[in-house]
Amino acid sequence: MAKAKKVLRVTCESGTRLPMENVEPYQHELKKIDKSELLKLKRSIVRYGFTMPIAVWLSGGKYKLLDGHQRMKALKELAVEGYSIPKIPVTVVEAANRAEAKEKLLAMVSVYGKLDKAGLDHYVKDAGIQIELLQDVMNLPEIKFDTVSVKIKEKEQAETYVTEYEGMARIIVVYKGESQRAALSKRLGIEIKDKVFVYRFDA
Repeated sequence: MAKAKKVLRVTCESGTRLPMENVEPYQHELKKIDKSELLKLKRSIVRYGFTMPIAVWLSGGKYKLLDGHQRMKALKELAVEGYSIPKIPVTVVEAANRAEAKEKLLAMVSVYGKLDKAGLDHYVKDAGIQIELLQDVMNLPEIKFDTVSVKIKEKEQAETYVTEYEGMARIIVVYKGESQRAALSKRLGIEIKDKVFVYRFDA
């Protein structure tokens, strides 16, 4: 019996959806993405679904991709890995001609602001987010995940999170106190220094 394909979720709304193969790349080599960044993006799509429409320009009866090139690369790899790719939500952007379409593409890839450390701390605290647990699915260059402070309440016990992606598994342990640190170090045979400890192994 053939193995059932894993289906990716679409978790946003759009008036138009297109098959992936009906969208043509239009950015060419304007941006690069390395293997580790692409892996994070694939993990993000698997975890959260396809969460934002791509932007296209309709010209000569063809849909030219303006924004979403890296996500499309991720979808193509996920398809090869056995995922069923649904029709993709799109936003159709108006442009008078090829030059204006490319100008709008540049506007879309422009970065107009930077993450503020104090603002980020308030944001994650307000939402109860443990940002260390997101480092495998997000690419935030301004953040050094290994230096993000972690506050653990006095009565809080060690918490363990196990995640898995394509045969790779990781255990993330948030622990309290010197006794727990020593016990974990002894058990794993690895010296643990950080209060959020990530242990990766082949599943």
